[in-house]
Amino acid sequence: MENSEEVDKSFLPEELRHLDIAHRGSRYTVLYCEGAKDTYESALGHIPKGRQSSIKARLRALLKRLSDGNRLSQDNFPQEANLPGKGNGRFRALKKIPIRVYMWLSKRYPSIYFISHCIFKNKNELAEADKKIVCNNWRKLEEG
Repeated sequence: MENSEEVDKSFLPEELRHLDIAHRGSRYTVLYCEGAKDTYESALGHIPKGRQSSIKARLRALLKRLSDGNRLSQDNFPQEANLPGKGNGRFRALKKIPIRVYMWLSKRYPSIYFISHCIFKNKNELAEADKKIVCNNWRKLEEG
């Protein structure tokens, strides 16, 4: 994902400007929730150094496609579980095995995806702990 230090954030609502930008495309902006960028680095740390650059490049490419409004396959961007409350949709996992990037499209902030957190994961089942982290991050940002 990209380096967001010194990026102009004036287009963002004031209350979101403290968050790092993962990618800004022609249709969507992807923001890291607080602490999510650290989880990305931590997840990459589980991967052999020789594979890290290719996984990072593939994740950047997927984020670019997503943020430019292009469709992603169910394999690369499956729905995972419901967000809190009724009618708030589902969150997804951007996948480049063995990395999962849990995220949702905001209803409160049009055209913004939030990355909740990233994990190193070799299995398909959604862990209850990951669901809880996403839901807690969603509540902070969507309910205020």
